[in-house]
Amino acid sequence: MFVGKIYFVSAPGRIKIGYTRQPEQRLASLRAVDMEELTSLGVVPGTRVLEQELHRLAQPYRIRGEWFVDCEAVRSLVAEALAGKFPVDDIEDPSLAGRTDAPVGEVASAAIQESYRLAAEIERRVKNRESVSDLVDSACFLGEHVIARLVG
Repeated sequence: MFVGKIYFVSAPGRIKIGYTRQPEQRLASLRAVDMEELTSLGVVPGTRVLEQELHRLAQPYRIRGEWFVDCEAVRSLVAEALAGKFPVDDIEDPSLAGRTDAPVGEVASAAIQESYRLAAEIERRVKNRESVSDLVDSACFLGEHVIARLVG
């Protein structure tokens, strides 16, 4: 299981639920591209799987990407996560990082396919003038996993 940090950031009318290994740097990068005031609501240990589960639970309030309506239901979910309701040990991570049994060639092949997918999505979003900040985190996350698998 690859544990990083689940972070919660608020802006006027919205809340972001995201995953990163470096929450302080992530918040700084978000502030660099967002014109509104951003406030950190907190950070907890977590995996991509936990992030996806929180996104699933907040789905009815999704604005776009990892941003959700700032409402009582989403604030309650954030409070539960910050209080430890979702322990990392209870979450299986089926991602590439969790596959220490995979042959190196298979890991590299999967990483290349994912990098092409990320590049295509970044290109699409840039053309549509949409944010790519979450994809930058995904690309860094992918690189960290590949390096850890190939070196470890």
